[in-house]
Order: sequence, then C-alpha cells, then structure tokens
Amino acid sequence: MSFSIEVKEEITRNEYTLAEKKVFLSAVAKINGVLRMSNRSLMLDIRTENAKTAKLLFLIIQELYEQDSRLLVFKKAKLKKNNVYIVQIRNQVDKIMEDLEIRKEGELEPLPSKTLINNEDTTRAYLAGCFIASGSINSPKSKNYHLEISTHSQKHAEFINKTISKFDLNPKTIKRRNNYVIYLKRSEEISDMLKLLKANNSLLKFEDERITKDYFNFNNRLNICEVFNEVKTIETANRQIKEISLIMGNGKDYLLDKKDKIIAEIRMNNPEANLQELADIYIENTGESISKSGINHRLRKMSEIAREIKSK
Repeated sequence: MSFSIEVKEEITRNEYTLAEKKVFLSAVAKINGVLRMSNRSLMLDIRTENAKTAKLLFLIIQELYEQDSRLLVFKKAKLKKNNVYIVQIRNQVDKIMEDLEIRKEGELEPLPSKTLINNEDTTRAYLAGCFIASGSINSPKSKNYHLEISTHSQKHAEFINKTISKFDLNPKTIKRRNNYVIYLKRSEEISDMLKLLKANNSLLKFEDERITKDYFNFNNRLNICEVFNEVKTIETANRQIKEISLIMGNGKDYLLDKKDKIIAEIRMNNPEANLQELADIYIENTGESISKSGINHRLRKMSEIAREIKSK
C-alpha cells in the first residue's frame, strides 16, 4: 500500500459533523464529479479508485439527502487494472449540486462560498475532500518530499492555494497538461498539511522517517567534513615537513629559535597530527604551555623562511 493510500484511508476514518461532511462531499464531487445524461435524466458520477472513499461518499449522500445512490465497480482496462468505483447520484441531481455549490443557476464550477465553508473545521474538511479526490504524497522514505492536489479548474486551483495559505503554508501552483497542481515540497510544511488533514498516524510515520533520514544525512555530511579535514590536515603537514626540510637542508636553521626547533622536530615526527595534537605533544615533552594558535604562528614563520629560500 502506498503512503498516499494510507493517508487517504486514515482521512476516511475521521469523524465529521454534518456540515463537514457536506463540504467534504462538495470538494470530492467538484474535482472527480462527472455530469452526464442517461435516458433524458441528469446523473452525477463521482469516481474514485479507493473502496473506503467510495463507501464514505455513499454513506454521506445517503445521510445528507436521504436517497440511495448507486455504487458501481469497474476494472481499468489499462495499466495496473485497478478497480474504479463510481458513486452515482440519479435523483434530485440539480438540487444536490446547487446545495453543494457545484452548479448555480445552470452554470458549472462556482467556487464554494463563505456560507458553505464558514469556519476552520469546515475549511479542513474541504481540503481533506480535495486531497481524497486528487491528492498524492511521496513516501517519506523517498529521496524528495512532495505533496500535491490537482484540479481541472484554474479558479479552483487558486482557491485551494489561497485556502492552504491561510494556515501559514506556502503552496505553489503549476499547470500540468490539462490540470492545475497545487504542491508543497518542504518537509515541515508537508507535516503541517498532514496535521491539517487530521492524518495524525500518517504524520507520526512521516516525522519518524524524516527525522531518521535527516539524522542519517547529517551524519553523512559530518563524516564527509571529517574526512575533508583529515585530508586537509595531512596535506598541510606534508607541506610543512617539506618546508622544514628545505630550511635544514640549506643551513638556515639558525633563523629558528629553540622553541621553533622543538616544534619543527615534533612536526617532522608526527606528520598526521593536527595543531592541537602538536600543542599537546609540545607540552608533554617540554612541560611548557603553548596554544594551538602559538603552534600555528611558529609554523607560519617557518613557511615564510622557506618561501624566502625558494625565491633566492
């Protein structure tokens, strides 16, 4: 089972008030509804590939409008050959569509009004219906985070985008073929969206995988930095050893004081040591204190001497 299906099935198990069921049904019918004529009668087909979604829609229609809609099942002829469920409304179609604010005065696609969506709970329910109808979300184990909702109407896409934005999220909208897609890519915003949809179990799973993946990525970056620092330390040490050898080989060691010579010897004998380790060895061997910056200062002094020798 994909993560998208897990999220959708969790949404169908939520408890909704009558007002919330109405806006939920409105959102699903708005995106997945197909209006058609049969035997001179108007019918509304609401399609879904999820059996639990179809059952929920069937029960909501029965509860809100006291009529038995038909539940049809077909199998796709192409691709994965999944079942397609059609919840079919055959009676009082005009009245129901106007009540759901899908059709108004004979015109299709009016946006839901503030009367229909009148508080935060009904807003959440509407977004839940939109996600049930056409939403998808990448598995938290996948490389990229992505949650989207698509709709065929540009005005409806703008409405969904604006509605999501009210919850301090920053969705983007693009046109993909004949649909408009509203999407989120930041993991934190996707977590907030799952919370908004009341998919709490899915949220916990998403967060658990996200934290695990982020921790792994952090450790991986940390290991890369450590390797880089080790390589850099060795390269620097090799350069310093060559510079000290150049000074000694050209009889210029008189330019070094006693402390310089001790540090030079320690560096020659410890090619893999970093500055702090060189300072620790110096303190252990001499009983005198010296800082990491003190070691660095004297090694830079030797570099200057070696540079002068090379220039001559």
